[in-house]
Amino acid sequence: MSDSFVIVCRRKSVKRCLICGYLGSYLCDYPVKKNKTGTCGRPLCARCRVAIRDGVDLCPPHARMSASIKKTTVTERRIR
Repeated sequence: MSDSFVIVCRRKSVKRCLICGYLGSYLCDYPVKKNKTGTCGRPLCARCRVAIRDGVDLCPPHARMSASIKKTTVTERRIR
């Protein structure tokens, strides 16, 4: 055997996607007043995230809420 070694670096806690359990590389950016960061912050994988625009991702529940809010606002504007 040779005198070699391996260094393994890991994060303290691996963030898993709250929808499917895969590695969560993205965070939900939906505005929430309760959290210190001001956003939802749920970890999401590439498959489960909903990309709204460049750099803005939402979790599926917040994406549905956002879509329903937009539909309501558009309908209200048409009525006026």
